[in-house]
Amino acid sequence: MGIESKCGNGEYEAFRLMDDSRVYAYLTSIVKLPCTFDIREIESFGIGLGDTFTHRYQHCYYESTPTRPEDSDKGVEGFVIGYKDTNNRNDVIYILDIINGEFVKISSRGQEISHLTGSISDIGKGSKCGLLSDFMSYILLDQRIDKPEPRELPELINLMDTWFYKTTNDLGEEMDKLEVLNKNKGVIKVGAKEKVMVDLELLDPMVFQVPSKKHADMFRGTYTEISLLYKYNNECFRMWVTHVDDEDLVYEETALFLAMGNILYVFNQVEQLVWVNHLDQGVEGYETIPANALVTKLYDLFYRKVGVSETAETFKISDTEAELRTWFTSYMTMYKEIALLLIACTNTEIANENLSIPELVTATSEILGYKFECINPGIVGL
Repeated sequence: MGIESKCGNGEYEAFRLMDDSRVYAYLTSIVKLPCTFDIREIESFGIGLGDTFTHRYQHCYYESTPTRPEDSDKGVEGFVIGYKDTNNRNDVIYILDIINGEFVKISSRGQEISHLTGSISDIGKGSKCGLLSDFMSYILLDQRIDKPEPRELPELINLMDTWFYKTTNDLGEEMDKLEVLNKNKGVIKVGAKEKVMVDLELLDPMVFQVPSKKHADMFRGTYTEISLLYKYNNECFRMWVTHVDDEDLVYEETALFLAMGNILYVFNQVEQLVWVNHLDQGVEGYETIPANALVTKLYDLFYRKVGVSETAETFKISDTEAELRTWFTSYMTMYKEIALLLIACTNTEIANENLSIPELVTATSEILGYKFECINPGIVGL
């Protein structure tokens, strides 16, 4: 049985944060079959001056690969999240043992196993794994566990400090509270039924990753821009642009996001695909939908007419309040009309048609009963 580390600098490998390698000892204790461990650093974060770190946080993923083919489905996996204070020699390491459902803490007090997922005598292994999964999803949050930002690591440590000595009942009560809050948040009554509406104002653009059909994967945005909120006459939607520059993606992808109602549309610029995510279903991921080829031109129009370069120079000291109000109304109308045309491109009656921009405007106007004011092909040059 061996260990292969992909953490780089061995000094800060998670299983060496403790001089006597008690993390390594725990990992080897839960594997009864010949295997090789692979420990990969996900993120690290240091606090200090220059190259000297007084506090260091590290987040790693581990998995084992059985050496015998017949044991291929009997490996282990989980996360190791460590904290090291070089001033006080205070080292704390948490292990989230996904396969066995154990929440482990290693510190100066030795190795401890939390009762958060129940004791072995009280509950089965499958239930323990389910409870640990709930803890990771509801309390730690999946996004923060899978791909945390560096400065989120101290928050993860604090949460695990808080929850380690709590019980299964505490976890159940907290989950019940969160579900009630989510259920009551943004509920709009429609007749005798209730429809949960997502609060678009609270959406964090950086949370939503950009899908790629070529790679069958999603990529975190490098940065976002042109994040706009339309809220007028009981209408509300949001649009923003996310750029991805990831070495695994090979090329730089730019995507236009449009959140309207409970649906999030993603328009890929390079792949020229349209994806949707149903925000009210709480599922991370997208599905492709057919869309008219004019989506690409509309994307360019959005970038040109609603882009930062135009809005940054719009306000002048000499403008009167009335002039600014007129400009803002026109600006938001343009924003709304581009959004309506983008949605219309996904309409089944329009998706596969060979249309020009004027024809798309006409068809959309007939379907929605909306009179376009700003999208004039003669003016915008389309």
